[in-house]
Amino acid sequence: MEKNRNTKIKKPENKEAVEKALKTLIDEGDFCMRLEENTLKIIADSGDKRFKTQMETGTSGGAYNPEYRKKATCTLFGVDSSQVPDTAFEKYGFLAGKDKSITFADGEADGYGNILVQFKKESIFDRTTYTVGDSLNGVDDSSLFAGKVSEPSVCAVPQDNFIDKTIEACILLVYDGLRAV
Repeated sequence: MEKNRNTKIKKPENKEAVEKALKTLIDEGDFCMRLEENTLKIIADSGDKRFKTQMETGTSGGAYNPEYRKKATCTLFGVDSSQVPDTAFEKYGFLAGKDKSITFADGEADGYGNILVQFKKESIFDRTTYTVGDSLNGVDDSSLFAGKVSEPSVCAVPQDNFIDKTIEACILLVYDGLRAV
């Protein structure tokens, strides 16, 4: 929290609303990843039955830029990415709603692939982190870090021009009864 420069999100009522809204969304959402068929083949053909990082597959449905991803790792996790083996880099996905047809229809993540993989939440919950929005948008923001889904925090909210809209949406979600929390 001390890294957060936005004074509005530091107000107790705003912080509480954002963190409650994040918890609700995490609790109700599904952990998913979209990928292209060729990437799924790389993963399946390897035989070791685990999802690979983009450093291992050499692919990305989004921005395949290993140096930029390494910079994101440094910013989001506070580690020296030059010391991280390719197998230990993060795997990027998203939080989806229960209705996956909306996930495909909204076009929001079209560039990431036409295959949707939904993970068993209970199997990966304790080792899953998140940021609000695209994690690459916060690469140059030293106040952003990846929060644990088990402990939703405003520190995973980027310090960009959408922060006020995030706060407003969370207050509506939590306090104005659009969803019971």
